[in-house]
Amino acid sequence: MIISAIACISTNGGLGKNNDLLGYIPEDLKFFKKQTLEKAIFMGSKTAKSLPQGNPLPKRNNYVLCRKDEQSYFSEKGFLTIVADSVSDAIEQLSLMNEDEVVIIGGSFVYEQALSLIDTLYLNVGHDLPEDADCFFCNVRSVKSIGEMPGMNIVAYHEEKTKSSGMLSFYKLERITDATAI
Repeated sequence: MIISAIACISTNGGLGKNNDLLGYIPEDLKFFKKQTLEKAIFMGSKTAKSLPQGNPLPKRNNYVLCRKDEQSYFSEKGFLTIVADSVSDAIEQLSLMNEDEVVIIGGSFVYEQALSLIDTLYLNVGHDLPEDADCFFCNVRSVKSIGEMPGMNIVAYHEEKTKSSGMLSFYKLERITDATAI
């Protein structure tokens, strides 16, 4: 199973504030949809609750890591629940679900705990997003530190001027393996 992750951050690594995105960039949302449609997505319970109306995203298998006492709430909403003691245990359970690829979509705790397991990371930077976040993407505190992600190499990069939100940078990072280290 391929483990991917996707996020859009501010230039200081901010992911969100008050359990919401820092801003809405249509070009980023279009990219998110393209990378996740018809795939399994995996998230923590706060991220699941922050989705529109707290409902699963359509045309995706929506897996949520939750506590036992939250399981019925998320199941009734239509999420596929995983109760586990850790993110790595949850991903191990996901590997039994016959999914070709699972895309991690948040939140900050899930990204941090899964970072060493991620094969491909799609990290977009909204250059005009506010920097007053209350949650951050792993150890990224500047655009420069994206290239210093442990065990990852930048394999693709491009920028585009958005219609509404200034510059948007698209980074694709892949896990360094013995084959890629040569």
